[in-house]
Amino acid sequence: MNKLLHSSNLALTNGNQPELVTFVNLVVDFILANENGRVFLNWDRNALMQAVAYNMAKGTFLCKTKGNKLDGLFMWYRCNDGDEHDPWMEDNPKGDSIYLSILFAKSKETLRKLVLSFISVEPDVLVKKLFGFRYYNKQSADRKVQYDLRLFNKLLKIKD
Repeated sequence: MNKLLHSSNLALTNGNQPELVTFVNLVVDFILANENGRVFLNWDRNALMQAVAYNMAKGTFLCKTKGNKLDGLFMWYRCNDGDEHDPWMEDNPKGDSIYLSILFAKSKETLRKLVLSFISVEPDVLVKKLFGFRYYNKQSADRKVQYDLRLFNKLLKIKD
């Protein structure tokens, strides 16, 4: 049983943390507004809320704002290469890989800030295997995509 997942779901539903629920709803609105059908195909709002709250609870959640509005979001999982693709898996900080789950940003400046913050809070990204999953043709199953540090080099070099 994933105790942290259970705890984060309880925090969303028990009514004792209205600020959390409001913030998670704001993040989910941001995801739905920026999602292109290739990351959360067939996910409902409730599942997205659970994923956001879970990533917040396990410390694998970054967001940036401009003014009072959300401008970017980054979520990831620590795991081993070959682990089953499961958004509810427990984090494995000693794992050999990092699954890059979500990276949305409305501006290039925010994208750079998110990448720099990610490297700061997760310095193992510089030595671990990196991967993500992406949908193709909105119908096919997930396809694993391997990344390396060139991804971050490219993102950090983007001009405004």
